[in-house]
Amino acid sequence: MTDASGDVDRLLQLEATQLSRQQEVDRVLAQSILDPFSILGVPHTCSPSDIKLAYRSKSRLIHPDKTAHARARDAFERLKRAETELMDDERRKAILAMMEEARRELAAEWKLERGDEFERAVVEKYKAIMVDIEWRKRQRLKQELAREGAASAREEEMAGERRKRKEADKAWEDSRDQRVSSWRDFQAGSSKKKSKKGDCQSKKAKLAAAGSTDADTASLASNGASDLGSAGAPKASGEFEDDSEDEDEPALRYKRLGGSVPGLFEKDTASTLRACERFLVLGTHWGNVIVIDIEGNLIKQWRAHSATVNSVSVDADSEYVASAGDDGRVVVHGLYNDDITIVDYSRPVKAVAIDPMFSRRRRFVCGGTGGQVIMYEKKWYAKGDTILFTSAGPILSIQWMDSLVAWACDEGVQVYDVGRAMRITQIARPEGSPRADLFTCRLQWRDSRTLDIGWADFVQVVVLKERAPDALGPLLYAEISVLFRTDFVVCGLALYRSQFLVLTYGDHGTVDQGRVDSDGGQERNRNAQPPELRVISRNIEEMSSDALPLDGYSLLQPNDYMLAYWPPAKAGEDPDAWFILSPKQLVAVRPRGLADHVQWLTERENYQQALSDIEDAYAERGPWAMYRDQVKEAEYRAIGQDYAQLLMDAG
Repeated sequence: MTDASGDVDRLLQLEATQLSRQQEVDRVLAQSILDPFSILGVPHTCSPSDIKLAYRSKSRLIHPDKTAHARARDAFERLKRAETELMDDERRKAILAMMEEARRELAAEWKLERGDEFERAVVEKYKAIMVDIEWRKRQRLKQELAREGAASAREEEMAGERRKRKEADKAWEDSRDQRVSSWRDFQAGSSKKKSKKGDCQSKKAKLAAAGSTDADTASLASNGASDLGSAGAPKASGEFEDDSEDEDEPALRYKRLGGSVPGLFEKDTASTLRACERFLVLGTHWGNVIVIDIEGNLIKQWRAHSATVNSVSVDADSEYVASAGDDGRVVVHGLYNDDITIVDYSRPVKAVAIDPMFSRRRRFVCGGTGGQVIMYEKKWYAKGDTILFTSAGPILSIQWMDSLVAWACDEGVQVYDVGRAMRITQIARPEGSPRADLFTCRLQWRDSRTLDIGWADFVQVVVLKERAPDALGPLLYAEISVLFRTDFVVCGLALYRSQFLVLTYGDHGTVDQGRVDSDGGQERNRNAQPPELRVISRNIEEMSSDALPLDGYSLLQPNDYMLAYWPPAKAGEDPDAWFILSPKQLVAVRPRGLADHVQWLTERENYQQALSDIEDAYAERGPWAMYRDQVKEAEYRAIGQDYAQLLMDAG
């Protein structure tokens, strides 16, 4: 009888143990993976030895070999990850810091900070913060993947164009004998005619160019001048029309932004511009910061400064806008919350760049007439400034990409690694350049390793490369891959496919005047020519040039203009666009699409080429494939009918 009773007790104890094992598996799986303390069932104040002890006891309890629970293996792996995470000192400190941040935010809402209810609220707040961070990280990853996909598509398109050019060159060379014979036959049967002056002048003027890895030793001169096309008076719709008799098809189309922009510029003038995926940000001379969409419709506006806004910057998530003004203040304004940060430096601030991940790292870099590059950083326990660099002159341009910050000063362009807290390189100003503050340096990060620089009459492309593992010095070093001097002032610099898109002002006289100003002084030009937008190939050959008669251009100077690149929000949907800013006007620039191309051909009765290009686009071939939706089938048939009528009329 006693033995039977003992067997029953052991059976009941075994069942109780199995039940507790299954309950523990369910408990572990019910915990959030963002809170490893809850998974292990230990308080946040526990020591590493407590963490080890908790892991050993619970791992024995829920080991897949000791319980029949279907998800025992998942629970065991989650428990192991939690233990690994908390045994890492840096990771545990980061989690506790986020816990403290959550506690600090809740302290403002709760009267008392004691009690189990408050601690549970802290944990929930911490989870919400971590979920938000993870969501932002995934959004950022999606954007990077989309950009990589777009870049890959462009590379494939460029490769296709190169193949076509190679085939065309081969066909041209193969038909050389036939062309020579035809020309000789023509010469034998016709008299010589004098050509008009300028008929054979090439549109594409070769600029002096050099590729160098040492900016100090490069001194280049300009050869020749460009045969410039000019844009005529604007249409009523706001588009610029080319009045020139040149039969080369334009590459770009222009449109003045409407919407709220004309009304905004009635009583104010623009001073700076920044374009991001979702919107455009303008700064004005009256201290306003204005957010508009790409059609010019007002999204948001606020008065951030009591004087001119010199610079604006937007974080990677397009949630915060930083502005710097002549009133000496830097203002960071949240677009979707009431979060506002104001820092007063008592001297005019000319440039600001916000941390791309500002929602996580509350910091920005700024500089101005004080000659110092300052990083402001706000943490949950403290805030303050760190001086990164001191220059002999003002800081006028700053751009931030990933962990790299570039700025322009009297000494040249500096590149600083924020993550490693060290300056990587200095790209010296070309010899003979005018005073640094006369012409604003145009900095543009192409990617995290390529920096485009346009300063006065020079254009440079700087590539950052990694040193050998055993080499001394910073991890990265700079190499100048492209360097050339122009015969105009660079007011903006961007990329158009594989070519440079350069907003220009004046000619050599403007730059030479700047050099005189740096020593003595001259009166400002009050009869200026309109700015021009030039396309320059990678071989430093000017492909096209459009004069832009913007409002009041005769009274404007190079620093009054800006060129901003707008990346499409979704890869493959919209083509790239650029925006040109003057004090009273904002112009959108886009590549000409299939509809523009077909219209240009049909106006010249080149119906055969128009039909061929439409058919290629429908078949997703050629450079117009991405614009295939612009021409409908009915328009295609109408062009075919016009072509048939033309052939019948010709007999």
